[in-house]
Amino acid sequence: MVTKLAADFAARLNVTDELQDTAMDVDSDSETSSSEGSEEPQEIRFQGRQNNRVGFPLRVFVKSPLPVSSLRDGEEPVTIFEESKHDYIQLDLTWPGYGTKSKLISVKNGKRDPIALRTLAEEVAKYCLSYMQEQSGDYNSENPTLGNVSFYQVYLVALHRSKGPVWKVEIQA
Repeated sequence: MVTKLAADFAARLNVTDELQDTAMDVDSDSETSSSEGSEEPQEIRFQGRQNNRVGFPLRVFVKSPLPVSSLRDGEEPVTIFEESKHDYIQLDLTWPGYGTKSKLISVKNGKRDPIALRTLAEEVAKYCLSYMQEQSGDYNSENPTLGNVSFYQVYLVALHRSKGPVWKVEIQA
């Protein structure tokens, strides 16, 4: 099943054995880049206006409209995806004791431009909520709980590129 799923992802993303990286513009507050031809780690960080708290609460992205000023650089396009040949990325979310689940999300808008940081965060938050609902069996809850952690306690910290179009979600309670 894993092999078939990987093949389906590869087919949808047009992944080849020789993935190429491209040089990218970087906003020092939110991203790190890689150089041409290398497979250095990349990350996209999410930071609210409070410098003393790492990340941004997921509940804000799914519960109510997010004020433009709340997420630092929220309206800026995610430049890592500007030169990407992929229209989608695979998000991998791992929760201790519950395993890893994956989901494809679009990283380009209708004009094939990279999506805004806020849009990316909203998609990740919806996925995290769905994951927690599924794993807890509480599909209708706005605040599902896994272990001793409720959705309202979870902060989105970063996305880390592992290889090709695969990004790991970093969350924190």
